[in-house]
Amino acid sequence: MTPENAPSAGRTPIPGWLRHALVAPLCLLVAGLAWVAWAQRDGLVLSALQRRIPLRRPVSVTLDARGTLYTLDDKYFRILEIDASGRAVRQWYVRRDDQEHYAYWSELAADADGTLYATKVIYFVDTELVDYEQIVRFPPGGREEVLYALDHEDDEYAYDTRLLTLQVHDGHLYFDVRHEEAVELWRVKLDGGVPQHVLDIAVPSADVYNLAGYDEAGLFVASYSGDRVFRLGPGGSLVDAGLHPAGPGVPAYVLADKLFVDRDGRLLMSDLFNQCVYRGEKDGALEVLLSKDDLPDRPGRALYKDFWAADDGRIAVVESIGGEAGRLVVFGPDGSVEREVTGAVPSLLLWMRQLVPWLALAGLFLAFVGTVIYVYLAVLNRRVALVLKLILSIVPLVALSIIFISNRIFTSTFAKVEEQVFFRLSALAQAARDTVDGDAVERIRVPSDFLGDDFNAVAAQLDALVNSGADPWNQRVFANITKLYNGMFYIMADYASSYGVLYPTPFAPFERYQAALETGELQRYEYTDADGTYLEAAVAVKNGKGDTVAVLYVGSSKDDLELLQQTFRADVTRDTAIAVAALLVALAGVSIFLLLSVNRLRGAVGRMEKGDYDTRVRIRSRDEIGDLGRGFNRMGDSLLESFGKITTMRDAYARYVPREFLQLLGKKEIQEIDLGNQVEVSMAVLFADIRNFTELSESMKPEENFKFLNMYLSRMGPVIRAHHGFIDKYLGDGIMALFSGDRPGDPVNPGPDPARASADAVAAAADMQREIPTYNQHRQRMNYRPIAIGIGVHAGSVILGILGEQERRESTVIADAVNLASRLEGLTKVYGSRIIVSERIVATMGADAPDHRYLGHAAVKGKGDVPIHEVFGADPPEDVRLKRHTRGYFEQGVRLYHGGERVKPDRPMAGRYFRAVLKAHPADRAANYYAEACGPAAAPSPAPGTPAEA
Repeated sequence: MTPENAPSAGRTPIPGWLRHALVAPLCLLVAGLAWVAWAQRDGLVLSALQRRIPLRRPVSVTLDARGTLYTLDDKYFRILEIDASGRAVRQWYVRRDDQEHYAYWSELAADADGTLYATKVIYFVDTELVDYEQIVRFPPGGREEVLYALDHEDDEYAYDTRLLTLQVHDGHLYFDVRHEEAVELWRVKLDGGVPQHVLDIAVPSADVYNLAGYDEAGLFVASYSGDRVFRLGPGGSLVDAGLHPAGPGVPAYVLADKLFVDRDGRLLMSDLFNQCVYRGEKDGALEVLLSKDDLPDRPGRALYKDFWAADDGRIAVVESIGGEAGRLVVFGPDGSVEREVTGAVPSLLLWMRQLVPWLALAGLFLAFVGTVIYVYLAVLNRRVALVLKLILSIVPLVALSIIFISNRIFTSTFAKVEEQVFFRLSALAQAARDTVDGDAVERIRVPSDFLGDDFNAVAAQLDALVNSGADPWNQRVFANITKLYNGMFYIMADYASSYGVLYPTPFAPFERYQAALETGELQRYEYTDADGTYLEAAVAVKNGKGDTVAVLYVGSSKDDLELLQQTFRADVTRDTAIAVAALLVALAGVSIFLLLSVNRLRGAVGRMEKGDYDTRVRIRSRDEIGDLGRGFNRMGDSLLESFGKITTMRDAYARYVPREFLQLLGKKEIQEIDLGNQVEVSMAVLFADIRNFTELSESMKPEENFKFLNMYLSRMGPVIRAHHGFIDKYLGDGIMALFSGDRPGDPVNPGPDPARASADAVAAAADMQREIPTYNQHRQRMNYRPIAIGIGVHAGSVILGILGEQERRESTVIADAVNLASRLEGLTKVYGSRIIVSERIVATMGADAPDHRYLGHAAVKGKGDVPIHEVFGADPPEDVRLKRHTRGYFEQGVRLYHGGERVKPDRPMAGRYFRAVLKAHPADRAANYYAEACGPAAAPSPAPGTPAEA
């Protein structure tokens, strides 16, 4: 172990195997615990040690045949299932799917099998407009599934929902879909399927507050005025149902809210004003089914906000005033109280579910502590860059400091913001004393006054008070007017005309409203109801005589401020990350400034180690480090000079020994080769020679000869390299090129390949012939004679190696294939062909061989006769066409000329074929040669010798 890698004194190093073994489990543990905590985050709503789940202002209830209660509470965000024994079995929270949307539950219903149905409303966070709605089905023990979905079109986005009134009847779930000019009743089977349209109510949905029933005969509708209940008449119109309270003490009017049709088809109706539940009889009489006197504690005031009647005669109600935050009461068929629910003990499974995320958080904390310890022992205990040590030690402290200070600042700022909101609400409330018509408020008394002249006038004044929400700061400010009746305050008018008249506010701050009525002083307060938490300011409304007639309150949702808190926390997280990043940059800058010289030297050494010999350092310090830097630069100059000489020499050698030759020998640099290095490879060999070069050279001076050859070779070399070949030797006016068929970039077969080698060599030969006419055009412009070349190609096994002695070495190729390729190039003069290849080349290429024809045999010393072919695809187009046309006659003549093992040569007949070819193509020099070899047409005997022997 080197000193720089040795652990500090007094510390026990962690073994390497243990360090590696801890990394993966720690990462997996943190990721797994984080996922569990996120997946079970609903359990974080309750304390891990809390053994009772309290109700949070329930607003809806349903009851199944097993006696299980389902209630909607916690600002419409939670559904809680409580079994007949009083245990909380399950709970469902709506979750925020993305940053643009929020969601809440709206309606509940349950069937006899214990399946729960709920309406889910998804709306935009910024505008509070509804985007779409769903009816969700919760089977017992199963996962939730969407039974029906309703998308709001762009032109129908609204603050109000369109799916309401879930009812279970005769194996179907009934629900109404509200449109601007009509309301539709639909049903769907409880186990799913295609929804079916039942009937239409031909009235605007703005006039329909609630409805109940399943067919035309038994459908009841409550209007927004609340004092009238209707039946369905002809053509979907509404007619008065003729309901009237019966018995002594008939109330002045009824304020209908929840409607429900029981198993016998009778109407059940909650009355918000008289604080009771009625049952309608066939003669239209409304009998009191439940009153506040039927409740366990016989309260002075009560509010039956919602109820559900089971088929066995039991009724579950939401009583909004009782308990700490509302309660559920179940009445038996005889009207007695079976149970009162203000909370529930979680079942073991639910308690474990709410415990899991807390355990996951605890595990995350322990994993974080373990990670810190691991970083300290396994990282800081080793040789680590000073920059990293500074970052790991300082950045966490700075981040925690930023978070702590930011939260302290926000806590104090939030209180000031809340105070500022109160100040503005108070200013609006006080301004209302001079803008709201108290006499008109006094005249609003009964539900039928809804949308009357006085109501509309007051609503317009309230809307103007908040400037219709046009100002950015008061977009969500509301203004309402309330009056006290029967010990409860009721909304009589509101700025949006959405509550009607005599809408109860059971959770309203009674004492504050009472104080405003009695003293006339401004009241400021905070309160929470089933819909949320609010900041409000209230003042008394007086008529023209100066008498107090109502209370006006202006409010704003505190939930918006909580959203502001969430936004602030997100901003703090973002700004902390930015600050940490800036701190990282600052620390790195300071460290680099302190260790600049050392880091420069260290980086320069690394670059030079990788071969960058131009590296230099600039150190201005006048000390030992500066001396070291200057010495490093002098060393770099010397290395660069030496390396430049070596590179120049290597490049010079590469011009004499092709790099491909070195690669085939398995060498990277020329200095690696040695005498005796050799390798046997299957390759294609190409020989090319200039026709009549001797005659050409005699007409030129020596200097012109060299220029001519260099110009010719400069055109042929790129063609050969373009087809993956390399020139092994220049033979005066001749060229010897080799093709291995290797493709370094081919992922399947990058090495040498005989078929590719043959194809490359033949393609190179053809392109060399095609390059000659272009070169001749240049020569003609310079008044030089045109040239022609012949090319021979053969393939076979060759040996590449290094020959010579210690003072003189040369790369060479030894093989019969080389001799035969040279022989084929010579035969191009005999046959007048541009390219001649061996039959091995044609057989290797198979169907991919270019245009060719059989020329006969070539006698090779030690090899016997070798079949050869002429490749004519690079000939002039007319010659190519004629040679294709006469190829059959020509090759038949060649076979007759040479004969075979069992067939004697028939040269007279062969001559006839060749003369036939010449008749069609007089310029065919190979046919002419064979025709002359066959002798005159009338000759009785074949001519002696063969073209190959010639």
